[in-house]
Amino acid sequence: MNRFGLSYDYVLCMSWREYVLRSRDYEKSEKEDWIKVREMAYASMIGSHLDPKKIPKTKEQFMPFDKPKRNKANASALERLRQLQLEYQKQKNGSGIKG
Repeated sequence: MNRFGLSYDYVLCMSWREYVLRSRDYEKSEKEDWIKVREMAYASMIGSHLDPKKIPKTKEQFMPFDKPKRNKANASALERLRQLQLEYQKQKNGSGIKG
């Protein structure tokens, strides 16, 4: 936390919301720093006398930062979950329990 000029005692006195905001800001600044590093590394690779067929075409291919989001559950599993939720709701409403 020294990067933002925060003492250990100040961090301990932060609210959770303030901590989350500052941590997101820190992650954003770290990503920006890595983007700068990627720019320099990509430029040095392009400027050298490497085989152009082996060089990645884009900076994102050269050094990706964001992992692609995957849908972990397939369609049949999601459908089964929806069926179970409906059965639960019917059972809950049929037993006289409200809320």
